[in-house]
Amino acid sequence: MLPLLGVLMVLATLAGTRVAFALFSNTRTVTGNTFSTATLAPPTGVTATGGTSITLNWTATTSTYATGYNVLRGTVSGGPYPQIAQVTPRTTTTYLDAPAVGTYYYVLQTYVQNWLSVNSTQATATVTAGGPIAFRAAASAAAPSGTLSLSVSVPAGTTASDVMVASIGVRPNTATITAPAGWTLVRRIDNASATASSLAVYYRVATASEPASYAWTFSASTGSAGGIQTFSNVDTAAPINIDAGQNTGNALNHAAPSVTTTVANAMLVTSYDFASSATWTPPAGMTEAFDVASLTVPNAAGIAIEGNYVLQPAAGATGVKTATASGNTDVGNAHILALKPAP
Repeated sequence: MLPLLGVLMVLATLAGTRVAFALFSNTRTVTGNTFSTATLAPPTGVTATGGTSITLNWTATTSTYATGYNVLRGTVSGGPYPQIAQVTPRTTTTYLDAPAVGTYYYVLQTYVQNWLSVNSTQATATVTAGGPIAFRAAASAAAPSGTLSLSVSVPAGTTASDVMVASIGVRPNTATITAPAGWTLVRRIDNASATASSLAVYYRVATASEPASYAWTFSASTGSAGGIQTFSNVDTAAPINIDAGQNTGNALNHAAPSVTTTVANAMLVTSYDFASSATWTPPAGMTEAFDVASLTVPNAAGIAIEGNYVLQPAAGATGVKTATASGNTDVGNAHILALKPAP
């Protein structure tokens, strides 16, 4: 029996301070004081099916209060397993992964807030041939006038044999752009209008030991901005199927020219810059990967750049891809390239 005491409140005044006193009396029996513990259960029955990509399936955790799952992938049986994704809700029981050709090992964890379950049993599968190109992630950065370098992070989740596409814009158009080692220039476009910008597009095949970021340097800068997009299942021997670029006039709408792809399942990648700081609306049907400006928008100074992507299932003309700036009409540059899927 536990005493549960009633309370009689008595008020008094001590040196001008109101004080509460308590007088306890009576008892009451309290029963049923039972405490229980819980274990956060991992998902069960994890399987992995390979081919041109890898599909994971599992049975949902029995812990109904769980939020979802962490997906972890390693290249050696038994780990280590870096985390590659987080999926919700708890009722989710499948995940599609599109790594490069190779054999992979997966485990899952159930999570709720910062509480993690133990790892599930390991499942393994092999990517035997490149499937459709998949967007992995993007990162971007900008720097104000007078800063002679631009450092852009390697997009999260980038793995060996992924292809990274970097789009770098700088004012003025006469500035020398020096790329970091290992990046191949696809095309540089210089808008000759007064105080206009240059847009340079590069690619790099990722290795197993990428740095945290890459830095481009300039001989002069009144503003710079850029981004990197990472894609998996790209032909690493010859990533670019076709590309084109052009200067764009004093306007809010900036168009990348149409090109004609010669392979199915090409990934179209566009980038746009112009000599003002603004935000962008991507071309119809394309997904925006990054959108960044060197100054707080809106501002007629500085530079703004964005990158976009879309998969084109059949070979043929891409059509013109037009992006729209939010304000401060100005001249700029536009570029489009098509990535080839892995053979």
